[in-house]
Amino acid sequence: MLLVIAAGMPGPALLAIVERDWSSAQAFLQSAGLVAVAALGVGVALSERRGRTSARDEILLALFFFGLAPLAAAVPVWMATPDFGLGAAWFEMVSTFTTTGMTALPDPAATPRPVHLWRAMTAWLGGLGALMAAAAVFAPRNLGGYEVRIETRAGSVGRLAEAPVWSGAPQTASVGARLIEAARVVAPVYFALTVVLFAVFASLGKPDLAALTHAAGVMSTSGITTAPGAFSAQGGVGAEAAAALFLLIAATRHAFRPGDRLARIGRLRGDPELHLAAVAVGLAAAWIVLAHWTAPFGRPPDVASGLRDLWGAAFTALSFLTTTGYVSGAWEASRAWAETTTSSGIMLLGLAAMGGGVASTAGGVKLLRSFALYQHGLRELDRLSQPSIADRHGRGARRVGFQGAVLAWVFVMLFLLALGAAMLALSATGLPLEQSLAAAIAALANTGPAYALAAGPGAPPVAAFGAAERTILAVVMVVGRVEVLAIVALTNPAYWRR
Repeated sequence: MLLVIAAGMPGPALLAIVERDWSSAQAFLQSAGLVAVAALGVGVALSERRGRTSARDEILLALFFFGLAPLAAAVPVWMATPDFGLGAAWFEMVSTFTTTGMTALPDPAATPRPVHLWRAMTAWLGGLGALMAAAAVFAPRNLGGYEVRIETRAGSVGRLAEAPVWSGAPQTASVGARLIEAARVVAPVYFALTVVLFAVFASLGKPDLAALTHAAGVMSTSGITTAPGAFSAQGGVGAEAAAALFLLIAATRHAFRPGDRLARIGRLRGDPELHLAAVAVGLAAAWIVLAHWTAPFGRPPDVASGLRDLWGAAFTALSFLTTTGYVSGAWEASRAWAETTTSSGIMLLGLAAMGGGVASTAGGVKLLRSFALYQHGLRELDRLSQPSIADRHGRGARRVGFQGAVLAWVFVMLFLLALGAAMLALSATGLPLEQSLAAAIAALANTGPAYALAAGPGAPPVAAFGAAERTILAVVMVVGRVEVLAIVALTNPAYWRR
């Protein structure tokens, strides 16, 4: 991991050399050498280690990647912007590695361009790490949404989310072999899609760095940007349409699964995650548009503005459902005159908490668990209203089993407990309740831009937070990315016995 981080640092250094930013070039080149030496030293120290890794070791590996590895990535940011401080630079890198996108930069416009490039690269790397961890760590351990089970009338029981077959290594292989196999299969596709999206953004008029940053932000669902504002400020509605198409990848677990075209179409057509995402985005967009049109200072509706507002609300809702956090220009314009900042922000917080698909770069509760609870709720309502009703499912029909619904509910309860703990910790630092709620959900759901939209007018930016608030938020980001169920699994005494 450290060698990969070190290998990426010459990229921003090259940009700094081209732009004659010698201080940034020196910072990234020196940091690359320092991190590479540290990586080689750790490798030599552990070269004699043998034996299989346990489930505890694999979860700790994920915690290291998202929590401690950013410390190495923060070194060039700290050296290139000395006034930023090492603690703030670590927070910035934790935010990008966990694909949260919550920035502590006081003035993004004054930040050196190589630092923005490094933020985009680390966010892209964090998204790739999330995909690899889903296949190589969480799926074999029945975590990350793979704990939800299904059953049929014939009595067979299995996973609702099949283990990602794009991780070719068997589950009995070592975690290293599984990670290498997952990287071999996923990384080329992930890289190719990023290049295609970058080319689309560049052709639509986005500047080179903005196009690259937004391409990385969409693919990793980090919402990384070089400057605050609407996503369509450069590139127009075409850029939003292209981004929405690629954001659908984060709403389904079938995006990276192999198979012929007909098999993929069949899986997507019957995918409950996509169905639930469509319902959630449609309802949220309709609610937001109606709230805008019925605002006290609303304008008389017309077809053109209504369609524009509907698209803006739908794009923004999809962006927050996939925990990306980009905002449409049309939605920004309608929100400005309708003055519905707070209510719309709460709706977007709810979408971010619901989250995207299993085995994707999205965070949150995940759509598959939401679907499990929804389907189980329908079955319970049927039994309450008509206790003697026959099962609505035919023989062989797939449905969520009772155990799967219980595990989904357990995760939701743990998610809410973690959210409450984060709110209490932030409130203890002096942050008001509504701002603590917005910041806690934004960090736990890995949707950093949600804080600015839901915290309310007059809320301090993240850049104004103290070291205590940033440390709490960084820990919550890691918990949200690794998932609280995996953290609780570490408390299993069996994992710590020799």
